Amino acid sequence: MNNKDIFYDIFETVQDELGLDWWELFDSKDFGIVEERIRKYFGVNDEFDIDGYDDWYNTLCEDL
Repeated sequence: MNNKDIFYDIFETVQDELGLDWWELFDSKDFGIVEERIRKYFGVNDEFDIDGYDDWYNTLCEDL
């Protein structure tokens, strides 16, 4: 599983937990839950330090 797949997996898990559509989650303060879980999974303090995170995030921005 590559990093992008992990990001989506975490995102979709939080989306299902909160019962939100993807754009509602991404465009809300609840997206912080996704970021927190990604940081914890990779053991970093800044998710933008993870290879591919910025590309994944920018893709979500463009799709929004």
